[in-house]
Amino acid sequence: MFSFIYTHAWDFQDEGLHDVCRRISDWGIEAVNLASSYHAGYFIHSHNPNHKMYMAEDGVVYFRPNKKYFEETPLKPNLATIAQDTDWLDAVGQVAESYEIKLMSWTVCNHNTPLGLVHPEHTITNIFGDSYPHALCPSSPATRGYVRGLCRNLAAEYPMYAISLEAPDFRGIPHGHHHERFGTFLRPLEELLMSLCFCKWCLKRAGETGIELQSTGVLVREHLGSYFEEAPLAPRGRPANLGEMLDAIPELAEMMRFREKVEASLVAEIRHDLALLGETLLVAHDGYRADYVASVDGFIVDCYGKGPDDIFQTLVKERSATGKELWAGLRTGFNEILGPGELEDLVTVATKGGADGVGFYNYSETPLRALEWIRTALIRQPG
Repeated sequence: MFSFIYTHAWDFQDEGLHDVCRRISDWGIEAVNLASSYHAGYFIHSHNPNHKMYMAEDGVVYFRPNKKYFEETPLKPNLATIAQDTDWLDAVGQVAESYEIKLMSWTVCNHNTPLGLVHPEHTITNIFGDSYPHALCPSSPATRGYVRGLCRNLAAEYPMYAISLEAPDFRGIPHGHHHERFGTFLRPLEELLMSLCFCKWCLKRAGETGIELQSTGVLVREHLGSYFEEAPLAPRGRPANLGEMLDAIPELAEMMRFREKVEASLVAEIRHDLALLGETLLVAHDGYRADYVASVDGFIVDCYGKGPDDIFQTLVKERSATGKELWAGLRTGFNEILGPGELEDLVTVATKGGADGVGFYNYSETPLRALEWIRTALIRQPG
């Protein structure tokens, strides 16, 4: 069974390139999935020798981007402070190879607040005209050029076994901003409607395929206006869930299909680019999507927070849907694994459910004791 672990540049900076790679090799893990582009976060790092709390920079890359891959987009990668003197993909790639560990790129695509703040015209924009700076819009040519540039740069200039795509899609309104809160409660339906994008790029791209988003937007705005006026009570005579909304506004289903096609076409373009550059695998996060099958080599199935039965059923379902690689994402921290036997059981269940591999999330945030349990969990798997 193939195995990998999610890592960050600061792991190698603070604990040492050889020390981290030696540990990973000793655990029997075959690849490091190193964050090449990443967002902000405030994390507890219980085994880091230099700090215990860490605020990650927002919307930065941890490798030296080559300008030639971003000439056709105004969105340019922001280099992380800790990458000013060290190209971490290059450094980790070289040392990992000496331990026979493959290099993967954990690549965050459309989630980038700093770029969204500077370029609001390329972000998801709701029906009221509000820009969501954390969410670059995949309909925007600039966004697509930026994401494709990242992937071309990574595949062309590093010994990359696989690129794992995170967030190549339309992002929703929840983000996790500092003090982000909704004093007016949003049901799942209203959260979805507030997340829909009506930016000029979506309107243009939809119009080119014969879809009129503006009329759909009028109906979405009417519903949300009524919801806000009646809050905190639910508006009477209005749809209460997505099914009822689709019955009331059939055009909304057309918009949802349009959005899926935008996302799938971006992944297809990335696949086309990579095919010209070599044999780098392309893997999608968040599980199976039928419209991605033709473009990706595999899927990482989110098994976070799930028990053995749920993991098994999820993987059996997705295994029956595709012959592509399926890698189960297991969370080793967050008090989800409290003993070596528990982790071994989850890896065993993933194997029985049809997973071709497992990914452990993640080195930085997992207590060292729990990371050590990986060795036992992998050793005891057949093959």
